[in-house]
Amino acid sequence: MSTIPSRSLATALFVPEEGDYYQCRICFLRRKQANGTGYTNLVEHLVCYHASTGDDFSRNVYHWLDWIVMENRVLSMCEKIKTRKYTHLKPLSVNTLKNNMFELETVMQASIKTQLERKKMGFAVDAWKKDGTHFVAIIAITSTDKFLLCFSTLPDESDMSADATIDLFDYVLDTYGIDAATQLCFYVCDHASVNVAIARKTSVPMIGCSLAMQALMSDYTDLLEKVHRLMSKLNTIKTRHRLREADALMPTFGNAT
Repeated sequence: MSTIPSRSLATALFVPEEGDYYQCRICFLRRKQANGTGYTNLVEHLVCYHASTGDDFSRNVYHWLDWIVMENRVLSMCEKIKTRKYTHLKPLSVNTLKNNMFELETVMQASIKTQLERKKMGFAVDAWKKDGTHFVAIIAITSTDKFLLCFSTLPDESDMSADATIDLFDYVLDTYGIDAATQLCFYVCDHASVNVAIARKTSVPMIGCSLAMQALMSDYTDLLEKVHRLMSKLNTIKTRHRLREADALMPTFGNAT
């Protein structure tokens, strides 16, 4: 257990209660831990009573998840012949991996919901396209922490309107028990027309990334124009071919939003 941060152990294995008390999710005993004093009492309880908790199967699933998720591997990696040949981990099917990922998602959502309870926050929102698929990410920003609440596609990818994104916001608010009227204070996003419409329809102030960046870079306007002209000259078929031969980076233009 020493390799896992005390805060992570306390968040995952204890349920906060009134009066600085926490209930163990494993044995349901209550331990007192005053706010601002760390997690010594809670971790001591785990070491004394649950040091051997967690069977071999659970540890095996965790190791597969840690490997595949943290290194952004394909889920089918756990069934590949070469992977199983060169790893000491026990075999695991893709279906078992997926089922445990869904269960872990539920646990993490409950943990984040507890940490966001009654806290003021903003949403950092970003949308982009990769290989023809549109993705949306929503990150909750509090005064002390950041939480990735959603990394998803829209139900109807042909509809990228403000209303479709607002529906996704509603899902996130319901999932994490966030009261938009009292907790959601602002959005941070690109200064695109759809984001402006979202802010207007939901009556939540928007901090446009582009406007803030324009103010920050206002003293470098001439230099940025020179860079833009250079990128335009480099953006030809022959020049890009020579850049590839030299193993150099390709020309990139500034984003309008």
